[in-house]
Amino acid sequence: MSKVKTIEIVFENSESVLLDADQFEWFHLSCTEHTVSGRGYYINKSLWTNNVGFLLKENNQEPDNYNLEGEKLGSWLDDSSLFGRMKYGDITQFHITYDNDETEVYFVDEYEEPSRYGGPNKNQRYEELDGKLKVTIGNEPEE
Repeated sequence: MSKVKTIEIVFENSESVLLDADQFEWFHLSCTEHTVSGRGYYINKSLWTNNVGFLLKENNQEPDNYNLEGEKLGSWLDDSSLFGRMKYGDITQFHITYDNDETEVYFVDEYEEPSRYGGPNKNQRYEELDGKLKVTIGNEPEE
């Protein structure tokens, strides 16, 4: 059995934040389906989830958020801290890396924006609990 080393959370506009497993008080992700598709050399297995929940232990005022060009982002938010970025509600993927350096990518299924102009996923919720941030996507996960 492999132990989780890091969890990279990818947001809608290709930003991401890489967190060590010990930054989570608890984490739950249930794989709801997988597909194998493609052509020739590009046949891939995709994992999907609509049942994710986690509790982050503490806020990071200057998280390492990056876009595809490697630039730090978050200045466009009123609150560019880790919690502030999570509260924007646009998580689309989780890249989970284990202690054997294998990585699994889970896509968030049923990503539903409130309008055609984008915005937070209507299926993602958050709440602050005693200085910690609880994030839920889809169904309420077990702690």
